[in-house]
Amino acid sequence: MTEKKEEAKEIPWFGIGIIATCCLIPLLPLFFALGNAWISTLTSMQTLRIFFLLPVLFFIGFGYRKLYLLPDREEHGQPCVSPKTKQQQRILFWIASIMALLIFALGSWK
Repeated sequence: MTEKKEEAKEIPWFGIGIIATCCLIPLLPLFFALGNAWISTLTSMQTLRIFFLLPVLFFIGFGYRKLYLLPDREEHGQPCVSPKTKQQQRILFWIASIMALLIFALGSWK
């Protein structure tokens, strides 16, 4: 019983490091006073747009399946997800899905 409590108190440093890296690396050019003129070279990525869209649609479908189609399963000794938590997950899912689809729907900024 105490082993489970101790495991739950461990801090996921690896995940925190990845999240921090993901957020900080795009800001590094600004810290070194490099301009954003290089961003115009990313227009060549427009041809790869479909390869970015397919995984996004896959994960939106996977999230929908997880939230709406699969029944809640109670693992042995673990409580089910509360209705409030499930509702919050669904709201965040729809916000993120709409934002992702709007990004693809807007097309290019040329």
